[in-house]
Amino acid sequence: MTIKRDARFALAVLVGKVDRSDPAIPARLAIAKARNRGRDDLRGLIDRAVSAHAVALGGDLAAADRAYLRAMGAGGVNMFDDEVFGRLATIHARRKNDPIAMALFAFAAEAFADAAIDGAAAVLAGGATRNAIHAAQRRAGGHKE
Repeated sequence: MTIKRDARFALAVLVGKVDRSDPAIPARLAIAKARNRGRDDLRGLIDRAVSAHAVALGGDLAAADRAYLRAMGAGGVNMFDDEVFGRLATIHARRKNDPIAMALFAFAAEAFADAAIDGAAAVLAGGATRNAIHAAQRRAGGHKE
């Protein structure tokens, strides 16, 4: 049932059946993407919906920054990607006087720190513990690594 709901929502975003300026869209799509790991067909649809949402923002850089921070906080960004830290630094420099962006930044930074701790725990843990951590994260819809 969840797979169908995720697919319907992604399709609705893609074809414009929902208000693409809704600030909850990035988080909902990020959660749907995390929930559907291993389903490349559905993840492709979700990726296209994310792109449609970005286009709908129409070059509004502030909205794009807020959407990225929301996606980070919701676990929809690979925290171990090399570009994440640089993008966070750029967003912080650009939005340091925007209280809403800074609240989202704190949310995203906390998720980033949690991912770093999870990553360190996985490196230090034995194989069985590492597998248990990954299984728990998948069930919670959290970070991949």
